[in-house]
Amino acid sequence: MKKITGPALMAAVLILAACGSDDSEADGTEDTEAVEDTEAVEDTTTDEPPEDTTADESSDPAAADTTAAVEDTTTSAAAEDTTADESSDPAAEDASEEAADPEAAPTPPGADLQMAAGEEMIVVNQLSPSTEEQIAEFQQPGPDGPIYMVNLLEFKEVAEYEDGRETDLTGREAYALYAEGQRDVLPLFGAEVVFEGDVSFLSIGQVEELWDEVAIVRYPSRATLLEMSASPEFQAVEVHRIAGLEGQLNIETVDPVVGP
Repeated sequence: MKKITGPALMAAVLILAACGSDDSEADGTEDTEAVEDTEAVEDTTTDEPPEDTTADESSDPAAADTTAAVEDTTTSAAAEDTTADESSDPAAEDASEEAADPEAAPTPPGADLQMAAGEEMIVVNQLSPSTEEQIAEFQQPGPDGPIYMVNLLEFKEVAEYEDGRETDLTGREAYALYAEGQRDVLPLFGAEVVFEGDVSFLSIGQVEELWDEVAIVRYPSRATLLEMSASPEFQAVEVHRIAGLEGQLNIETVDPVVGP
């Protein structure tokens, strides 16, 4: 082997150094390019996010407008259907009004005259005149000619005497004692019973509770009735009337005026 020395050795060292430098630069270049490729891949992955339907819809104004329009159309159609159903069915509207007003009830036939004025029909059975107007009118001479007193009678279940006496009589039975006594009293004042009968049926009108009996008595005048009511003969039998009656209506009537 030939031994290299001097300038020749120095040249060889420089050549080897140069070759090593080229390989190193080449390796470095390749490494740099690989890194750049990896970063490019990572950037690409980052720049392309996964598909997001919500993001696509929100980023598309046309699609959002279409969705809103569909929802508005559906809501409007439902509202129109509901309105149409309510307006096209009068019975449903009436039922709704009645349900909203629990106190609403059909007006009974024949009661519209008083109900229209906001008044309630009042029926109070009593045993004698109770208002100042009734008492004052009862003491007036009244109409000319005979009067016919219509008595609507309601009996007690059990008779009750004001003097506290014990009795097994019903209200009807106690009143019958009064009626029997009156047959002797009435002729003394020119009066008479023209009709009496039990109530069986209410064919027209409305009343909370029917009366038990109707009696019609004819008197020569209102003054005669007042005179009889103050007589001792009448007061002796009236105790049975008060014991037997729950109350009554006493209606004065007269013969109709007949023209020539």
